[in-house]
Amino acid sequence: MSDRNASPETTIALVVVLVVGGGVLRLSMALGADFLPTLMAVGWTILVIVGFAVWLWFRFSYDEANWSTRISGLAALIWPSWWKAVDSIAANAEKPPGRRSLLAYADTVPWSDTFPVEFPWWASGWFYGLTEVALVATFLYALINAGRGYR
Repeated sequence: MSDRNASPETTIALVVVLVVGGGVLRLSMALGADFLPTLMAVGWTILVIVGFAVWLWFRFSYDEANWSTRISGLAALIWPSWWKAVDSIAANAEKPPGRRSLLAYADTVPWSDTFPVEFPWWASGWFYGLTEVALVATFLYALINAGRGYR
């Protein structure tokens, strides 16, 4: 037997899940990535940002906020969650034209025969690791300057 007087919270939750899922699907299609890695990256990003916002709410007042330090710290925390999505973009770059590709122009450049691209440079371990090092270094630089009174 169905309940015609169901609570609106269930309907609202279902609508929110469908809207977020549709947005992530659209984002993954626009990037050329698969849905699941993009969903996991977006989910982790939202969790980190919400957790960070809650921590800021209870820890600091608005006047004490050093936003450059906090944003660089968030970027260093969020970047590793996007590695699988970037791998997915790189793997899908070799799919047929029905799929959106970031490297679709590779056949039109004159040097494509001379320097073939087997796997994009931006999907390598060196790129991931050095980007993480740069983000952590930026965070440490902002943290040191925050101690000196710069904002």
